[in-house]
Amino acid sequence: MLEKNEISWNAMITGYSQHGCGTEAINLFKTMKQHGVMPNRVTFVGILSARSHVGSVNEGLGYFESMNKEYDLVAKQEHYACVVDLLGRAGFMSRAREFIEKMLTEPDAMIWRTLLSACRVHKNIEIGEFAANHLLELEHVLSYICFSIKYVCSGGEMGF
Repeated sequence: MLEKNEISWNAMITGYSQHGCGTEAINLFKTMKQHGVMPNRVTFVGILSARSHVGSVNEGLGYFESMNKEYDLVAKQEHYACVVDLLGRAGFMSRAREFIEKMLTEPDAMIWRTLLSACRVHKNIEIGEFAANHLLELEHVLSYICFSIKYVCSGGEMGF
């Protein structure tokens, strides 16, 4: 990199993270801090996503907590969604649900879609219905159609 600033570091971390190179993203994050560049909200989206892709649940949760404690950053919906994804990919549906219920802000559709998607992958119909019901409150008919397709594909019956 010719110019190393938070924008270039974030671009690299996010790029690695989005292309399945979580370990590289994590190593780059550590190097960024060693160079004295402070992470910002964008950095944490990348690093939380990286932790999700490598399955490092405890480390990912630690990074989420450090946002506020170490860097005085307030988590936004995209950070919460990353944590739900982190827990969901690891199969911790109940923990993901509890995390959502304890959020300091009202969960948006992205949060509920993330949980619903994880429930589909792990075939957790109970929490999937919980997520779908909250999503329906926000997005109505289109979400219901998506939910019904996912539900039937996972082995559930609609019961109409």
